[in-house]
Amino acid sequence: MASGIPVVGFLTHGPAEIAAKGGAISIEGRDITKAAEAVAGLLMDPARAQALGEEGRRNVRENFEIRACVARLEQIYTRMLA
Repeated sequence: MASGIPVVGFLTHGPAEIAAKGGAISIEGRDITKAAEAVAGLLMDPARAQALGEEGRRNVRENFEIRACVARLEQIYTRMLA
C-alpha cells in the first residue's frame, strides 16, 4: 500500500484494520474466486486501480507512518499521566 499499489486481500484481524482505512479490496472468508475477480477487475479498470493505490498510499502515510504512530502514543501517554 505504501508504494501506491492497490491491494486485494482476505479479511483477517490485522489486514482488516488496515484495509478498513482505505486503499484495499477486502474479501470475506477465503474465496479465491472472488479474490481473482477483484484482481481482474482492477486490471480491467486502470483508473480505479490507480485511485485505489493512491488511497492506500494516503492511508499508510496518515495512519502508519512512524511520526503518526509516535504522535498517537504520545497522546495516549499524556492522557494516562493526566
